[in-house]
Parts: sequence; structure tokens; C-alpha cells
Amino acid sequence: ISLSMGEQQRVAFIRILIRKPEILIMDEPSASLGEEDEAKFFEILSKELASISLITVSHSPSINKFHDRVIDITNWTQT
Repeated sequence: ISLSMGEQQRVAFIRILIRKPEILIMDEPSASLGEEDEAKFFEILSKELASISLITVSHSPSINKFHDRVIDITNWTQT
């Protein structure tokens, strides 16, 4: 049995809720989710793990509203 990307992301989300980490770093956590499921994901995360330190790497600007701070490095150049 193999799970789709969306199913894999949902399983990972359940594991986060069970383990309740203090720090969570996620890469494209909602890439396989629609906007409605993405909103539910972050709503539950903020409710169930309110004190978590969350770092998210994503190409999707739609998740910005779920974070207190956003660092946009799309046009970042190093000199």
C-alpha cells in the first residue's frame, strides 16, 4: 500500500499532534493540500500546539497569514 502525498502529509500532521514537539520545522507542509485543508491544518496546529516554535519553508504565499513573522528570501542576494 502506498499513500498519496496528501495522505502522507496528513499522517505527518497526526504524528505532530501526538508528539507535541517544542520546535517544529516544516518544508512545504501544505503543498499537497487545498487551501481549505491548509487553513484547517494551521488552525488546529495553533490551537493544539499554541506554544510551539514553528519554522516553515514554503513557496506558497498563502501560508503567510498563519505566521507571526515572514522572511521573504525570493530576491535575496548575498554580497
